[in-house]
Amino acid sequence: MAVKKTDLLDDILAVAGQKPADLNIGGHTIRIRRAHTGVQVVEWQNIEVKRADARATVLESKATDAEKLDRLAIIGADYLKDMLTFLSEPPTAEEDIDAVCELLGNTSGQVMSKVMARIFTESGLFNDKGEHVPFIQPSETESNTDA
Repeated sequence: MAVKKTDLLDDILAVAGQKPADLNIGGHTIRIRRAHTGVQVVEWQNIEVKRADARATVLESKATDAEKLDRLAIIGADYLKDMLTFLSEPPTAEEDIDAVCELLGNTSGQVMSKVMARIFTESGLFNDKGEHVPFIQPSETESNTDA
């Protein structure tokens, strides 16, 4: 008798989504993935943890407020680059990712946050409420595991 194998990461973390979407941001096209395997969700969370750790280090430092703001801006720009690189797929060119990062990096935090929120919602990783889709309480989602 064959033993059923379950990919636990896919079973509890994968995000079933639509086909990739092309997003035009300031004249540059980024094709983003909208379905994510369990392993990809783990990779995404590693990016989130890296950002949170970097922010905490800056906020706990003895730097001046101005120095903290400068460092936090760099962390935000690095996070944007990491996330666009993570979410994008061919035919997205690295030059387009760099151009979008430069464009958004030269604007206000409000603009950057609003555009990033829309990208993340389009990716299927966040819902319209800003919640991380793979981590919505199990009572709100169905398991893929057969009993």
